[in-house]
Amino acid sequence: MWLLKNSVKLLMPLLMALCWVETAVPAEIRGSVNFIYNGIFTHGTGTSNQPIAVAVLPVGGKKKLRLKKQVHQVKITDNRILPSFLTAQRGDQIVFANMDPVYHQLFSLSNDTPFEVTLEKTETGKPKQASLSLEKPGTVHIFCRIHNKSYARVDVLETPYQQIVTSGQPFHFKSLKAGRWMLRLASPVAETRLIPVNAVTAPPPLKLELASHSGGTPLNNLGVRPAIERMYQ
Repeated sequence: MWLLKNSVKLLMPLLMALCWVETAVPAEIRGSVNFIYNGIFTHGTGTSNQPIAVAVLPVGGKKKLRLKKQVHQVKITDNRILPSFLTAQRGDQIVFANMDPVYHQLFSLSNDTPFEVTLEKTETGKPKQASLSLEKPGTVHIFCRIHNKSYARVDVLETPYQQIVTSGQPFHFKSLKAGRWMLRLASPVAETRLIPVNAVTAPPPLKLELASHSGGTPLNNLGVRPAIERMYQ
């Protein structure tokens, strides 16, 4: 009995080390998202190039991870804000650069991230710049008071695991802690989806779908004449 007890004591550190190695093996989440057009008109059915933000959020008491703060470059050119959709981690910074020979007055009505800035016109070829710090999570909608076509959306998330893909393009998150996570899918032309997922070693790819805004189905499934579209244009 004495020998057995002492053998268990000697083996315990080894067993604990083996268990640690097992749980320390990095896990992954990977797959692709197909954009499904869910409108009643054929106009605007081209969703293959729409940006899709994929993010992995911690759940179940997992500690919120943070990476080094990032600086995101956004350009205003031809009276457009580019990119018009991006995601960022809380604490990141956006630098706006006016490439146009005209003024822009950018603002946001967000309660969490209100701001207003005037960007002087570019005359010497050197863009005029302004910065915005993203200190709170949420969605920030950015407009221009002068140009109604200037718009951008920024999703500020509590996770460093973020990727922007297009329909059918694969996403891949590595070095995750094994277990439960929440997968977030978002796009300016679709409702945001939250999908519970498991991070494991060498997982099979997920096959996901994201439906566009508006109800109904495409015209060819309804038997509606395309001429009806012209009534709403």
